[in-house]
Order: sequence, then C-alpha cells, then structure tokens
Amino acid sequence: MQKALVAMAKDGHCKEFLRVFAAECLSEKDEDHSLEWKEGLDAMSTAQWQHLCEYMRLPLVDLHITACLTCLCWSLRDSLPTSVVFALSDVIVHLHGHLLQATPDAQDAIAQCCEAFWISHASGAEAVIPQLIPYLVVQALDGETVSAVKRLRDVQDALSLLDFEDTSSRYVLLYPFVLSHAFFEAKQVCDPMLYRLVEPMLWRGLSATNDQVRKQAAIVLFQGFPYQKFHLDGNKSASKEDTDALLQKQVDGMLLLVQDTSPATRVVAVHGLAK
Repeated sequence: MQKALVAMAKDGHCKEFLRVFAAECLSEKDEDHSLEWKEGLDAMSTAQWQHLCEYMRLPLVDLHITACLTCLCWSLRDSLPTSVVFALSDVIVHLHGHLLQATPDAQDAIAQCCEAFWISHASGAEAVIPQLIPYLVVQALDGETVSAVKRLRDVQDALSLLDFEDTSSRYVLLYPFVLSHAFFEAKQVCDPMLYRLVEPMLWRGLSATNDQVRKQAAIVLFQGFPYQKFHLDGNKSASKEDTDALLQKQVDGMLLLVQDTSPATRVVAVHGLAK
C-alpha cells in the first residue's frame, strides 16, 4: 500500500496505484492486505480521490481490478467526503455499463459493486439495476450454490423498478417462474396462460447471441413442449392450422438446438429430445 500511496502522492500515478493493489490484494498470496489498504485509502486527500475516480472511468482501465478496488473503497463511504462518495457512485455506474460484456471474473466483481451500491440505498442506485438483475438471474439459474440465489434475493426489492409491460423486463422475471418444476407440473391447467407468457421471450431467447440465454430458453422450450396457442379469451382452442404451425415451429427450434454452438445448450437439446 505504501508504494501505491507514494506513487499517488508523487505524480498522481493511478496506473501504478491499481497495479500495486492488484499485486497485493488480488494475487494468490496468503497475506490479507485489505485492512492496510482501507487505512491507506482513508488517509487520501479529496483531490487524490477525485483523480483516482476519474482514472477508473477511463476506457482502457482493467475492469476487474477497478471493480475490486471500488468495492473496497465503497465500504469506506461513511467516512469519506460527500464529493468522493458521489465520484465513487459514478465509477460504479460506469462499471455497470460493462457488466454483461465483461470477462467472467470482472462480471462478478462488477456485480458485487452494484449489489453493494443498491443495498446501501445510495442516491442513484437504481441506475445499476438494468444489467444487474439479468446477470443475477442467470447466475441463480446456472449456479450450484445457495449463495447465487441469496444474492438475487438480497436485491429483490429492485424488481419494483422494472417495467412489467416491457418485454425485456418480462424476460428477466419470467425465467425463475417458468423453470419452477411445479409450474410445469400444472401445465395442463395453465396452457392458455403459459404460451401467452413465454411467447415474446422464448423465440428471442432461442436466437440470442448469449450462450446462457439460449440454454435457458432451450430449457423453457423442452419443459413446456408442446405449447398450445389459444384465443385471447382463453376458452377456445386455436385453429388446426395455427396449432400445426406452432408445433412445427417448436420441433424446428429443437432440431436447431442440437446443432447449437454452445455445448451446454446442445446437452439440453439432446436430453430434451431423448425424453
């Protein structure tokens, strides 16, 4: 930490500051330098903080290192000047903009920043919800640990910010619901509602560029097959032509999934066809 502070005090060398942080706090060494860094960060001047925050928003700065350092900095917010807290908030919002495109290690660090930002009820925290919720939903669905679900539950109050009439919001909220085993067990009862719910998201999901989205859409397709279309009143079945066309569309989608570029999606397709 002392090397980083010297670099910052000497010429505002933020690149060296982040390099030292990564070497001391993100390496696989046994020593825990977090307390030392908290004390050092607490001693920084407002001008140094502002300079560091401006640097961390630059395009070519490493997102993983920036997110990890920002998380540590945010934990000190109660002892920092208001202007510094606002500057850190800007960094978190900047990181949020890269969440879904970042590398996996950077994604998790950015998500943790966004979660801490939201949970702290900071001003402007709603800005980190649009990408945070989809990321946590996918992690909860794909994860094998309870922690992934807990992280989603910790920010569940943010769901009130989503527009339920917006297709992208419905897409995010639908997956935890339709992947419920009990929901599909009751499929015969709720057919009129089921396809009406999944239709806008299902076909977009199957053609999405994101591997995990296609995989989840494949699960929805196979678990709900065969989907049936009903008239809007929910009482009258669709015509035979419409029913046959929808069935063929589902079969065609399944056959395409067997050739998907993602191995995980192909596994879902093979298992689904084998049932």
